[in-house]
Amino acid sequence: MSWYKANLHCHIQNKELFKSHGYNIVAFTDRKLNYYDEFNDDEFLALPGLEEKRMIDPATRKIYHFNCFPKHRNVKEVELPPEIEYSLENANKVIKSYVDADYLVMYNHPVASFHESWEALGLEGIFAMEIYTNVVEVINRTGWSDIYYDMMLRNGHKLWAIAADDSQRENSFDTPYNHYFGGFVMINAPALNHANVISALEKGDFYSCVGKNGIAPQIHDMHIKDNIFYADFSPVKAVYLKNSYWKCPHKLSFHDDITHVEFEIENTWKYVRLEITDSNGYRAMGNPYYLQMQGRL
Repeated sequence: MSWYKANLHCHIQNKELFKSHGYNIVAFTDRKLNYYDEFNDDEFLALPGLEEKRMIDPATRKIYHFNCFPKHRNVKEVELPPEIEYSLENANKVIKSYVDADYLVMYNHPVASFHESWEALGLEGIFAMEIYTNVVEVINRTGWSDIYYDMMLRNGHKLWAIAADDSQRENSFDTPYNHYFGGFVMINAPALNHANVISALEKGDFYSCVGKNGIAPQIHDMHIKDNIFYADFSPVKAVYLKNSYWKCPHKLSFHDDITHVEFEIENTWKYVRLEITDSNGYRAMGNPYYLQMQGRL
């Protein structure tokens, strides 16, 4: 098994820029499905995907955006009207159309979309949510959706968390308005190919990172044994085991000198998820363990 750095939401087709920052996987999510096979080599995979973004409320400017990743090469493009009236009901119809066609569907930037809680909680069929979106954090300070994510977990949704860039402008690089390398995921898979990456995404075999220039803390291992949550990671100053209750086990320091934690799990919790932060404010977030089940989904 190997770790691969990935940006799963990008609109700029610049393979070499990402490779120069250690990325192995980028999903170039246009409005139509493209494979970009010419970008693929032994060290880089252009993950096929698209961003479904035709639902907008003209009065409020609310939007539903979804990243859709085909599970295999033989999926069909989903035929939908050019414009779809904005509503939760229609959002679920769109999700179902892609799921039925064998896509994984990710819910993008709910805070930046100005969604109310019911507009998130009512979604069905998504496999993941964008917990952080770098471009809208830069331009609007609406990049973090972690409150929405925990709200969905507490209410019975079982979905993974993805941090991404949603890079929009190539000329933003090396400026204060840089859209790149702030949000990414580390995917654990046996090989760098479409099938193995999709399998890892489905199973939640990845963790999310938020940092700068593709740099963030690293999670080396986490697991549950005999009702104890264990984790090892690169040096950080703050560790939290987020869960469905108000009591959040944590370990804090003045310096980046914490590399291991062991937290006892309480039987009232529905889930736990690891969050670590270093002295730069850079963060890594493990996918949740659902405590009513064995291990992961």
